[in-house]
Order: sequence, then structure tokens, then C-alpha cells
Amino acid sequence: DAGRLTIGAPVELAIRPERIGVGPHGEEHARDASILPGTVVGLTYLGAQLEVAAELPGGQRVLASVVEPSPIPLAVGQAIGLALPPDAFILLG
Repeated sequence: DAGRLTIGAPVELAIRPERIGVGPHGEEHARDASILPGTVVGLTYLGAQLEVAAELPGGQRVLASVVEPSPIPLAVGQAIGLALPPDAFILLG
């Protein structure tokens, strides 16, 4: 319940991997708070989907699941943009 939150208090959020968009890293991301820069640290091919493990600048890792073929060619070490739609987050606890 968002009514119980205190401004400035830490919260835990979750987002499903299939709700995270993966695209090229670029300057437009600096203007859009819902797109974060990341670096590909792992790729797992799952047939019709590709699991992308990415690391954010602060060291946190996220998993994104994209439908094959991937919207962009991906490789470990590549800089990418991760689109995190605000309405896709779930408040935990």
C-alpha cells in the first residue's frame, strides 16, 4: 500500500524480466529516467527467448528476457539501455 510509505525511506521493488526493454545505449537515455545504462554480463539462449544479464553502474544486476531475434545484436561487455516502465514495478513488503 503506497499510503504507508515514508518519503526518503528505502523500498524494495521487483520487475519481471520480460517487462524490461533492451536497446542500444545512447544520449537519449540521459533525458529519460526510465531508461538506465547497463553492461551485458551474460547471455543465455532459451530457444524463443534470450535472457540478458546486465549490470547497472552501481553494480546491481538485472535480468531481462527478450524475444528472439533480439531487437539489437548483443554481446558480453556491450553497453546497452534498459527500459524500465514505471508501471511494471511491484512494491515488495
